[in-house]
Amino acid sequence: MSEEKWHEKFIYAMDSIVWYDGHHEWLKTICDEMEAILKMGDKYTNYNCPFDHTEWHTEKHTIFMILVGMFGDWGTSIRGGWIEDIEGCIKFIDEICKHSWEAEEDKE
Repeated sequence: MSEEKWHEKFIYAMDSIVWYDGHHEWLKTICDEMEAILKMGDKYTNYNCPFDHTEWHTEKHTIFMILVGMFGDWGTSIRGGWIEDIEGCIKFIDEICKHSWEAEEDKE
């Protein structure tokens, strides 16, 4: 399978999970928080893991850790982590939430 096709299938899978389980709402909040970091103009600020120990091993935490693996680092603990490539992460979240956000706008 080509890299482009793999990317397309991964986006489709993430989009389906995000839409079906309603994760687009908290991912929108994360995007808003990361955009606020970008507006501050500090290119060295990271977005830290928004979950505490009571939320580890949840689907939301797993999705966030996928984002950390793609756009950041988890340092010494796989349960934590941070996003370093904030712009890239926002773009990816926009891609996987596009259909969910459009459906929400159509309801209004």
